[in-house]
Amino acid sequence: MGLVKKLFRGKVKIWEPKRIFLEKGELAEIYNSPEPIRHIAYIEFPKGKTRGGHYHTRHEYFYIIRGIMEMEMVDSDTGVIEKIKVKDGDLISIPPKFAHRLKTIKAGHAIEFSKKRFKPEDTVKYNFYG
Repeated sequence: MGLVKKLFRGKVKIWEPKRIFLEKGELAEIYNSPEPIRHIAYIEFPKGKTRGGHYHTRHEYFYIIRGIMEMEMVDSDTGVIEKIKVKDGDLISIPPKFAHRLKTIKAGHAIEFSKKRFKPEDTVKYNFYG
């Protein structure tokens, strides 16, 4: 997997997973580990809308299937903010307690997954501009 960008001194990573473009269509390997996935969700990103505005106490991943989004993240322990554009084929690793929100520039969709099960109480709203 080719590393694209590290944020927050390497705590947050964005990379391009192995992608194979065949006559039959694309194959993208977004997860290959002996550890099970316990949560998988599909996310739609309509143009001009913002999703997120929270953090979790679990590690999560996003695979951007299609689209372009501006991703804003905050380390909830330090208040440090970083922004980056993410696009088709990016795989994002978000550790616990990193607040995130994505503003859609070009409509798209993504897969979100985690090694831990989703629990509503694990989603903590975060005010990005205090």
